[in-house]
Amino acid sequence: MISNNSYLKIIDGLEQMALTNLWLATADSIFYDFPKKYSETYQGRIELFFIVLGRLIEEKKLRLAKKGEFLQGTIDEQLALFKNAFPNEERMKEVETYWWFLDDCPAGVVWILDREIEGFTTPAGDGKFYYWA
Repeated sequence: MISNNSYLKIIDGLEQMALTNLWLATADSIFYDFPKKYSETYQGRIELFFIVLGRLIEEKKLRLAKKGEFLQGTIDEQLALFKNAFPNEERMKEVETYWWFLDDCPAGVVWILDREIEGFTTPAGDGKFYYWA
């Protein structure tokens, strides 16, 4: 696992960013202060990616969506879609910066914000706003 401080540093730097940025952050253990074991291997990076993504969904900081529609199912079911679609290491090296926008990727990210950004957010209810990254 990663520390709460490390998690907060990751999300503070990545709020409103696409999933590409979360993936790229998994390679930088020094800046984001998470155990180096995660950044040393491809499987470690995947594990960290899903730790952070799962927590962001659980804490209702973001939702996953594809083509304007939110994914349905439990958090585990949504994460399983990603795990099953995730490219192998060789393929990821080829498409690392844009796989997240291909049809192969099960979803993109929609941040749930406490503030409106005029022209960029839509009301989510309860005073929250969706930012479609």
